[in-house]
Amino acid sequence: MDETEQQQQTTMEGVASIALLPNGSISGHFIHLPHSTCYGLHGTGNSLIQPCFSCFDIV
Repeated sequence: MDETEQQQQTTMEGVASIALLPNGSISGHFIHLPHSTCYGLHGTGNSLIQPCFSCFDIV
């Protein structure tokens, strides 16, 4: 990870609800605590499948 990527990363704590849809995409919500700001999550499937070893692998 280069210096530019490190400057763009932000750490947030909260609660997430994520659903894996039949077509391989994801949908859900993330609630940033303690501010209770809600973010919608969505994404499409990826043909490259990698094992996830920690919560930090999910981007």
